[in-house]
Amino acid sequence: MVYDWFTMFLRSAPLPSLPTLQPSSALPAGSGPVLVASLDGLPVELTAATAGNRPLILASSAETFETAPDLLGRLRPAAILLRDALPAQVQRLDVALRVAEAVCGLDQDETAILAELSGVPSAFRHSRGYGELSARMLALVLDEAALMRRVRGAQWAQPDDGPGERPVGRHTPCDSPLTDSCTRGEMIIAESTQLTGQRALEAGLSPRTEGERRQADRSDDWLKGSNVIDLGGTVGDEPAYLMLARGQTVMLAAEAGLPALLHVTASASADNAQHVRERALRDGFRALIS
Repeated sequence: MVYDWFTMFLRSAPLPSLPTLQPSSALPAGSGPVLVASLDGLPVELTAATAGNRPLILASSAETFETAPDLLGRLRPAAILLRDALPAQVQRLDVALRVAEAVCGLDQDETAILAELSGVPSAFRHSRGYGELSARMLALVLDEAALMRRVRGAQWAQPDDGPGERPVGRHTPCDSPLTDSCTRGEMIIAESTQLTGQRALEAGLSPRTEGERRQADRSDDWLKGSNVIDLGGTVGDEPAYLMLARGQTVMLAAEAGLPALLHVTASASADNAQHVRERALRDGFRALIS
């Protein structure tokens, strides 16, 4: 299925940016597509028509349209951003949209699907091609912040604790959804945080050598200052799973004949934002969601 509005969006710039409409916020400026992050707090009169005929991409799930198929007819989204998009969930959404389109008198396959893989790490190693799941498939999306929350636990990315060094042991190894045992969890946490000196001793781990400590100090900035994790650091500061996820997303998209999009967090630093754009282009992403 060819969706002209999305093709025009991808061709509008070397790395176009898709803005996000947050709950209780005004519609972002521009004439291109916009992502509706949530139905909560949105004006009831919001439709593609009232948005100036801009294509609306709605972050939602199959369950939403299974329980309220008429919502598709009211909002008329051009596409659905499906989070935690394992193949079975993509197919479930495809069926739900098919029924909703019939109920609302819309053209079949009018509504496209963008599959976001970040919330389910196992999706990155799924062997089945996403392009075969549905004719609606429009793109694969990587949200690095969502993946970090999933791997490290939600408390690692919460911005409400204020400044200061993150206490060791706030996230116990067994809390990680990816660890099978405390021992394996300790190894992952030690490697991820590069614990040094007193922090390592408090965590029950062996401190690193002097050379390792110097290297850790250079990449320990995320433990200092704000608890919001900065995703725009140099490659040397990034966890290996983020680099792997970017590569896997681009490769899965290429295998399916789809573009890959990178969902980025807002940055106060223009230099940091430029770095993220350059990295995204280098890695093979076709557009950003901001």
